[in-house]
Amino acid sequence: MLLALSIGLKLVLIAALGKIGFLDFTLQKIRNNDVLAVVALSAAVMIVGWLAGEEPWRIGLGIVAALVLFCLLIPFWIMGKVGAGDVKFMAAAPLVTGGGDLLLFSIVLLIAAILTAFVVKNPLLLAEGMFRGYIQHLGRKQVVPFGVPISAGLIVVLLLQLVRAGSAMV
Repeated sequence: MLLALSIGLKLVLIAALGKIGFLDFTLQKIRNNDVLAVVALSAAVMIVGWLAGEEPWRIGLGIVAALVLFCLLIPFWIMGKVGAGDVKFMAAAPLVTGGGDLLLFSIVLLIAAILTAFVVKNPLLLAEGMFRGYIQHLGRKQVVPFGVPISAGLIVVLLLQLVRAGSAMV
């Protein structure tokens, strides 16, 4: 029962992350209520995991990493290098992944961020049309929607967690 609840919560979390990535790509905004929804869903997943017998250090590590990331990213927001939504969303990321998958998330995030920045900086590689014009607009504004790679990294980690849970059921 707890496994089914955890899987359901993670699927809802994936949908919320997809929404955040899409809105950040189109509007360059990450809304506070979306980040709060991710935090609430992550807390629910952590509680279910704890009830199911997950090791407490994984939950604690995720919480500590979230606090450390928030404190480390605040100066970048003050300098105007990242948006406040990006800082809050990135700080919520360890709550989503839990302590056990932080390294995996970091690797996927790095790859996704490099790909996002590459596409934004090289729009001529894309097909003609509105998408290319939009990317050129982002390049002129010197904006990279960092919520997109954060969302992508978290979705990949959650999907791998779901695959692991599915293989454990078999």
